[in-house]
Amino acid sequence: MSDIARIKSLLRAIPDFPKKVGGILLLFVPRMSLLTPEFSSLLVSFRVSSFKTANAYDLTTLSPSSFSIPIDIFPIFQDPLAVETIVTNIVHHILSNGLPKIDVIVGLDARGFLLGPWIANRLGAAFVPVRKAGKLPGETIKVAYEKEYGTDYFEMHRDAIKTGQNVIVLDDLIATGGSAKAAGELIAKHGGKTVKYIFLVELSALKGSEKLDAPTYSLVQFED
Repeated sequence: MSDIARIKSLLRAIPDFPKKVGGILLLFVPRMSLLTPEFSSLLVSFRVSSFKTANAYDLTTLSPSSFSIPIDIFPIFQDPLAVETIVTNIVHHILSNGLPKIDVIVGLDARGFLLGPWIANRLGAAFVPVRKAGKLPGETIKVAYEKEYGTDYFEMHRDAIKTGQNVIVLDDLIATGGSAKAAGELIAKHGGKTVKYIFLVELSALKGSEKLDAPTYSLVQFED
């Protein structure tokens, strides 16, 4: 088994993990080959009766591409060799693909924090967290971004990145690309330059990478 195949084998899809939007309960749409056959059909359940502002959402516009499946990456961290494989793979990719010297690794709230400091340390770079609004002390810069079910906000410390610094954005997964795009906007507001977006997992069918202002790299891709 190859290193990447081994990493992929440690990922778990949780298709029945619920997510609430107001009073709506959304069961995520299975789109990937790692799901078992019993979850191969569309699973969207609406609990509209308790949703007080139903007119805010046009439920008829929802489609499979509007959703992503919860992917549980935490089994990877029970396997030290798997973690070392991921860190080494990403660092090798950065150093062997003609990128400029990396000054900052930006990790996205919250699973981007798990690998970001390791990779930053290997590169001799700074690590900067991007957090959801209200989570960072001190002065911050904020941007809004659209999620599948509404608007959210990301913040970064005002002095986190200097003008002209080369930055890599790191997260565990890219689906629709909204959160990664917001991170890129924060970096640009600081005068930094995003040279790469790196993800552990990419849901390629959702085409999130097409929204970003720099090339992407992902260790594991799911096409369907």
